[in-house]
Amino acid sequence: MRPRGWPAHAIRGAIRGWLALGLAATWAIGAYVSFGEAQRPHAEARRPVTRTVEILNADAAVYVAPRADAARRGTLALAARFTPLARVAGQGCDGEWISVDDGAWVCGRHVRAVGAPPHRPVVPTLEPGKHLPYDYAFVRFDGTRAFIHPRDADVDEYFTALGDGFGIVVTGFERYGGQRWARTRRGLYVDADAIGMARGSEFVGVEIRSVSGSASDAGAGAGAGSVSGSVSGSVSGSASGSASGSASVSASVSASGSASASGSVSGSGSASGSASGSASGSASGSASGSASASGSGSGPAGSGSGARAVSTLGAAVVSAPLRREGELLAVPVGWVRRPGATVHARRGGPVVRRAGGRELVEIARTDRGWAELVSGEWIRVAHLHLARPTRRPGEVPAGGTWIDVDVRAQTLVFWRGERPEYATLTSTGRPGPSATPPGVHRIWVKLAFSDMDDLERVDAERNYAIEQVPWVQYFERGNGIHAAFWHDDFGRRRSHGCVNLSPADARALYLLTDPPVPPGWTAIFPRDDEPTTYVQVRD
Repeated sequence: MRPRGWPAHAIRGAIRGWLALGLAATWAIGAYVSFGEAQRPHAEARRPVTRTVEILNADAAVYVAPRADAARRGTLALAARFTPLARVAGQGCDGEWISVDDGAWVCGRHVRAVGAPPHRPVVPTLEPGKHLPYDYAFVRFDGTRAFIHPRDADVDEYFTALGDGFGIVVTGFERYGGQRWARTRRGLYVDADAIGMARGSEFVGVEIRSVSGSASDAGAGAGAGSVSGSVSGSVSGSASGSASGSASVSASVSASGSASASGSVSGSGSASGSASGSASGSASGSASGSASASGSGSGPAGSGSGARAVSTLGAAVVSAPLRREGELLAVPVGWVRRPGATVHARRGGPVVRRAGGRELVEIARTDRGWAELVSGEWIRVAHLHLARPTRRPGEVPAGGTWIDVDVRAQTLVFWRGERPEYATLTSTGRPGPSATPPGVHRIWVKLAFSDMDDLERVDAERNYAIEQVPWVQYFERGNGIHAAFWHDDFGRRRSHGCVNLSPADARALYLLTDPPVPPGWTAIFPRDDEPTTYVQVRD
């Protein structure tokens, strides 16, 4: 049957046209599918993505494989932008898994595609001239109210109450109802008179650069760092290269002459120094941010000159020969325990000057309870924070990185194999239940920030809680190495079990240890198959 009014030849022509059109369409669809399959990988295979992705949630979890039951690799910073390496479907994610680094996968629900260029900040981020990433404050009065809005104080509708000594992050100040209020990182408001702003210690350790030679060559001043003579006082001052913040450099000269300090600073800085006698010493450096230098010295006549460079970590640099005591490894630096310690012309000889507290000294050798300085002077070992000689722990592979925490001396030394690279003072746990656990431990996580508290302890006379402690490295359960901005008592035991460092030292160590935290990340969990830093704690 055919449509009425259509001639047979018209019907046959229409049928031929439809068939031709159908064949053409079939060819086009087949070609499109074949081309698409050639250009697009299967769902299980990696496929490149041209747009960047921005992290929507702070500390978004990263896994070693594209599935939720894989091992955690770390966390990502809010608003960081990455160029994806691949996208795949996988278990435990509503959308696709996205690779942001080699062996690092984040679920697509934590990101959004954007057209902006990659942005991978180093976290914590320091503003020029600062040594802390946030403005921190401590609560003055127990039971201090924190409000969602200052007007809620009129009816005492507070969100939470803060304990005496609790540490908070302050993002700004506002006035309301004739009163000044501090706004916290969590969006709450606290009476500004109920808190005290934290400054944080500006103490900083020393970078050690080993040179060839014997201990007797230490005073020759090879390269950047040895100071000969004696300096009484300290030179505080500078960070070079891309470093920002502040650093301290100690140089001591046994002098009746002049001592000088100089600084080249991008930002602000000052330099001053004085001494009397016939010797000179200097310290110099440059900084992006701010720096200061000062020094003074006095004593019997002596001679010597030299300069210490400043590293990109913000620390003074000492170039010194490797020291050994028998089969043990020895560190060529120490710090004076208390102001007024006597420095002698020779072992047991006449006093030439009195040292400053925490003054940095360079050690040529130790002998029968005395330390000979590279300046030729002598000081009792009992008057120094001097790490005891040690050896690389058996758990650490040759060339591996490890940290020696000497509880008795209250020193911390970072080693690479059998070479010390960084040394400083620390504050470990108080004796008793709060003692830092001895032994050799592997760092199990590095965190840009960590909230710390003991609020679950009902037996504590006084609980503590501190927000966003920076540069944290946990090595044994909840015991870690981190910055402590609430005291400047390094060289004495006073923590709850952690290894306290000054902010500058905590940052330096965080950058030195393995594995490094990639830019744009806020934490990393070391894998079993990669180099990881060990921590040796000895009492």
